[in-house]
Amino acid sequence: MTWAGAYDAAVEAGATEAEAVRRADGAVRQTQGSFAPEDVSNIESRTPFIRLFTMYYGYFNMQANLLGTEFANAMHAGGLMRGAGRALYVFTLGFMLPAVLGEAILTAVRGEDWRDDDEWWLDDLMWFFFGAQYRTAAAMLPGGAVARSVFSVYERLAGGPAGAYEERITLSPAIRTIEETVRAPASVYKAIAGEGSAKRAVRDGLSAVGVVTGHSAVTGAIARPAGYVADVLEGETEPESALDVARGLASGQSRR
Repeated sequence: MTWAGAYDAAVEAGATEAEAVRRADGAVRQTQGSFAPEDVSNIESRTPFIRLFTMYYGYFNMQANLLGTEFANAMHAGGLMRGAGRALYVFTLGFMLPAVLGEAILTAVRGEDWRDDDEWWLDDLMWFFFGAQYRTAAAMLPGGAVARSVFSVYERLAGGPAGAYEERITLSPAIRTIEETVRAPASVYKAIAGEGSAKRAVRDGLSAVGVVTGHSAVTGAIARPAGYVADVLEGETEPESALDVARGLASGQSRR
C-alpha cells in the first residue's frame, strides 16, 4: 500500500515511470526499513554474535529515525508553537495509530479476553491504549525488551488487563529457538510421562528437529497449529467457534 500510494502520487505530480518507481521504492525504504548495507544502522552491522541479539530491531530503529526527523523538520519549519500542529499530526499518524492498531491486531489474534466486570471497561481500555504506545516506544531502543519486561511486571502488580503481560525478555527468535531445542528432551519426556505440557513438548520437539535438519522455518510454521491442537486434545482450551479454531491454528495460542 505504501509503494502504490507513493507511486500514484508521483505519477499525478508529473513524474516519469522510472522516477515514480524510484520514489515509491524510496517511500518503502524510509517507512518499512531495508537490509541494504547503506540503510543498516551501526548497531546492526556488528559481528554475527551481536546481530543475534538485534534481529528485527531494524524496523523499529528506522521508525524512530523517521519520527525524529519529522519532528525536527516540524520544529525547524515553524518553531515550537507553529510546528506543534504538524508534530501532533506526525505523532498521531506515524506513532500512535500504528502502535494501537498493531496491538489491537495482536490482541484479536491471541484471543485475549478483558475482564468481565463492565465497571472497569474504561480502565482496561486505558491500559491498552497507553500500554501499546509504551511497548512500541521501548522497542525503538536498544535493550528495550528489558524495559518492556519491567513495565509488564508493573502491569501485573497494578492489575492491568489479562493477557497484557510480557515478562520474559525475548531478545531474538534465534535465542528462543536455542532455548526450545535445549529444553526439548526434558519437555518431551515429561509429556510422555504425563507430567508436562503436550503443547510445550510439541513446540520444543519441532524446534529441535528444525535446528538439526536446517528447516526451522518449516517446523516453526508447523509448531503453531500443532501446539494449539495439542492444547485442545489435552483439554487445556475449548474452542468456542470455527473462528476461534481458525485463530488458534493461525497464531498457535489458546484463548486467554
